[in-house]
Amino acid sequence: MKKTSKKLLSFLLAFGMILSMFAVTSATGWAADEHVPASATLVAYPKPATESLASLSSKVSGLKSSNKAVVTVKLSKSTYGTSQTYYTILAVPKKAGTATVSFKCQGKTYKIKVTVKKYMNPVKSVKIGATTVPGSRFKSSSETSLSYAKFAGKKVKTTVTLAKGWKLDKLYIYSGNNPANGSMKPAIEYLQKGWMRSESVTNGSKIPVAGGKGFRIMFTAVNSKIGIREYMTIMLK
Repeated sequence: MKKTSKKLLSFLLAFGMILSMFAVTSATGWAADEHVPASATLVAYPKPATESLASLSSKVSGLKSSNKAVVTVKLSKSTYGTSQTYYTILAVPKKAGTATVSFKCQGKTYKIKVTVKKYMNPVKSVKIGATTVPGSRFKSSSETSLSYAKFAGKKVKTTVTLAKGWKLDKLYIYSGNNPANGSMKPAIEYLQKGWMRSESVTNGSKIPVAGGKGFRIMFTAVNSKIGIREYMTIMLK
C-alpha cells in the first residue's frame, strides 16, 4: 500500500496541502473555519526540521511566533491546478519551551499554542537483514545511514525494536488485494529515490531494496506518556 511519508514531507515544502494532510503536529483541538489546530506538540530534533502546523485555502497575513528562540515560522504558498492556492504554515522547532503562533485569515485572528519538547532517543535497535543497527546510532540524531550496496537488489527482513515507553506507530496495511481485509498494524515505511509516495509494511516484514542510493527506511516512534511522536530514518547511501 502506498502512503505519503511524513519524514520526507518535512523536506518538500512546496507541497503545502500534502503536508497538512499528514501533519507532523499533535493537535488537541481544531478551529471551526479553517483546518487550524488550537495547539500542537513538536520535537526539537538535533538537526532542526521543518514541520507543518496548518494549511489554509485563504490568504494569510501577520504570521509570527511569540518566542523565536523556541520556534520560528514561515508561510509557503502553493498553487494547484489553474486557480486553487493554499497557504501552509511551516514551523522549525529550535529548543524545548512554549510559544504562540498567530496569524490572520479572512479577517479572523488565529492562535496556535505550540509546545516544543527535546528530542529523546526512542530506538533500542533496528535489524535489517543480518545487520543490526544499535540504538546508540540515534542518540544524537533521528537519522543514520548504511551502505546501499550492501542491500541492493535484496529483500531484507526489517525489524524495529524501541526503547521502553515507546511504540511503533500503526498504519493501515492491506491484506491481499481487498482493502476491506486490511487492518492497522505497527509499520515501517520505505522510499526509493525519486518516489513521491512510500510503501508501508508491517514491522518484521521484508523490504525490497532497489532504485539506487538514497533509499530510505522510515518509522515513527510514539510515546503517549510524554505526548510526542518522533520520525526516524535510515538512509542507504
